[in-house]
Amino acid sequence: MRIYSSRRNNYLIHVVLDGKVYMAGENLVASSSEDTSPSSNILEEFTAIPTQNKFITDIACGERHVVMLSADCEVLVFGDN
Repeated sequence: MRIYSSRRNNYLIHVVLDGKVYMAGENLVASSSEDTSPSSNILEEFTAIPTQNKFITDIACGERHVVMLSADCEVLVFGDN
């Protein structure tokens, strides 16, 4: 397992050996959610992040976004622009 974190925001991302991605802390994926309550923006436990069934090999964490690289060299991005 590899763990990545943001320097300025409170979130952690980790990739497990099977290429799945999990996140805890500030929910950057919530921007697509209809639930806008303050509690919907915090992931208190590690939660699976949708990766379009791609095997993720590397991640870069920005201030408010995450970039993921898949084993077949596709780039997936989520968070704020």
